[in-house]
Amino acid sequence: REKGRIEELYKLLEVWIEFGRIKLPQGYHPNDVEEEWGKLIIEMLEREKSLRPAVERLELLLQIANKIQNGALNCEENLNCEEKL
Repeated sequence: REKGRIEELYKLLEVWIEFGRIKLPQGYHPNDVEEEWGKLIIEMLEREKSLRPAVERLELLLQIANKIQNGALNCEENLNCEEKL
């Protein structure tokens, strides 16, 4: 929603910017911002890709820990049943 509003405002100013009536600082032109935004998206995707194996390992460790915990609870229940006999 906010991006849409910014785009509307830019369209109002675009003609003035293009003809030089409004001067933008270096790197602030919408094309520059769009290029940097693209770089950010690529970096985020690369970071996610590099983190994926670690997340998968953690998920596997969590599954193993849950199995061990369930096994320990079953053993404890069996011991309690044996003690009652």
